[in-house]
Amino acid sequence: MSLFNQGMTRAEDAQQLLAYAARAGNAVSASHRLALNLLADDDGLAAFDLGTAVVSGNLARVRQLLAEDPDSASRPLGDKAWVPLLHACFSRLTDGCDTLAIVEALLRSGADPNASFVDEHKCVVTAITALMAAGEMGPHIWPPHPHGVAIAELLLVAGADPNQSQGLYNTMFQSSDQWLQLFLKHGLTAEHWPTYDSEHMTQVLDFQLAWAIANGRLERAKLLLEHSANSNSTDHYDGQCLHVNAQLVGDRGMVELLVKHGATPHSLQGSQLFTAAILRADREQAKQLIKIHPTYLDDEYPLRQASRLGRTASVALLLELGREPDFADEPGGPLQIASWYGHLDLVKILIEHGCDPAVRHPQRGNTPIGAAQYAGYTEVVDYLAQHTHCVLDVIRAGKLERVTQLLDEDPKRLHQTDKEGDGVLACLPPDPAIAAPLASLLLSRGADPKAKNTNGKTAEDLFLSWGRRDIVKFVAL
Repeated sequence: MSLFNQGMTRAEDAQQLLAYAARAGNAVSASHRLALNLLADDDGLAAFDLGTAVVSGNLARVRQLLAEDPDSASRPLGDKAWVPLLHACFSRLTDGCDTLAIVEALLRSGADPNASFVDEHKCVVTAITALMAAGEMGPHIWPPHPHGVAIAELLLVAGADPNQSQGLYNTMFQSSDQWLQLFLKHGLTAEHWPTYDSEHMTQVLDFQLAWAIANGRLERAKLLLEHSANSNSTDHYDGQCLHVNAQLVGDRGMVELLVKHGATPHSLQGSQLFTAAILRADREQAKQLIKIHPTYLDDEYPLRQASRLGRTASVALLLELGREPDFADEPGGPLQIASWYGHLDLVKILIEHGCDPAVRHPQRGNTPIGAAQYAGYTEVVDYLAQHTHCVLDVIRAGKLERVTQLLDEDPKRLHQTDKEGDGVLACLPPDPAIAAPLASLLLSRGADPKAKNTNGKTAEDLFLSWGRRDIVKFVAL
């Protein structure tokens, strides 16, 4: 029985382990830590049943159990009722070196290589989707399986559908085209439709092509067009034809590529001309256009696009022309976007023009440094930590010297709280070696370990709920 979950049976711990492993994500997530705590507290848990053996990488036990009961390879497990193959591909509790052999053993026992489930967004999530991971939050939050490509190839050879449209969506935000190349190799074609909600009737390769164009991914666009993606299709999100969108991101090479593959040329109209000039950093044309149409400078779209794409020259041109580095209903918007996408040079320009890194997003409540930290852009975090006065952000970033400086300047910063009411002690970073001196500093300055957030939780309560027993000792009452 687990010492961590006293009073629970091993069978209950096994069910809890599967639940944690299904959403473990990165190594500092609460579910990951809680799963590892369960395994550490009970040496026998990893061998308890097929599910625990699969998620903990216990290859010998998997083989033994499958030999005793081959049908168990296809039997649903846990509160999600996933088959073992899904649990194997989702788990990130080990280095994954035995997962390939575990998947092979499951397939030999009759596991379906197309194992899947439909999530709350009506998306079909397959075992390969689980291997690919990432998604809109990025690989920092949901990392790909370390042996994912090899395991996916094994599943494809065994008959998995190469139309992994959800997985391609999840990974299209990354620079690599390895997954797209893999599925094209195994039979993905321009005739395939998405396995997720296809009411907008955009075929998989056309959807990917439109996104590649809107985000300046020239090599990916070439690959898709070479595999018969439609150069005259429209963008799923804005309804524009691809030739127009290629011009709107200021990419002449993309425009030429589309025409080469049969795209019908379209001329830009009105404010579109100004957007294209800004994204090309064409100073003379931009000046001429706002001389005739001064209201073009008030349009948020060019600044939003340039911030998202990291076009420092374009943002600099807008600022030179008199554009404020902000959005009307989204304070700090451009800095939030640049930080989220990791555009360090652009972040520096925006800070130099007076953007405040402590401003919180009006809906999400995070600051630019929080966005960069969540997305895993450490260089952006390091830079912003030296320019923000939000001591909570600097504590999360683990910057002891800067925290000391901020508290010396204004001791009242010790009492800052975030939108959940969490105070300074609740913001300690996950590395115990960095958290320990920070906790010591904060407590010596008068931080209250009894302070509760809006949900009535102390810092100790929070770290326990996150499975961070290695941090709890620094804030325990």
